[in-house]
Amino acid sequence: MLLSNRCQYALRAALHLSAAPEGRFVPVREIAAAVDLPQAFLSKIAQALVQADLLRARRGPDGGLALARPAAS
Repeated sequence: MLLSNRCQYALRAALHLSAAPEGRFVPVREIAAAVDLPQAFLSKIAQALVQADLLRARRGPDGGLALARPAAS
């Protein structure tokens, strides 16, 4: 099965978030650096994942992205 680049990047970002402690919001710039992706493109991908209730987003100095559900589920 072939996945689009956008889907592959979304999976890589989700895998990175699954390694973070539950409930911790990881800054987008940190995720982008870890998965070797432009921050602007990751922001667009994350926006779609937040709308699909797969990720949670928070603005501000303690903000970033987090999984909407525990990684085990």
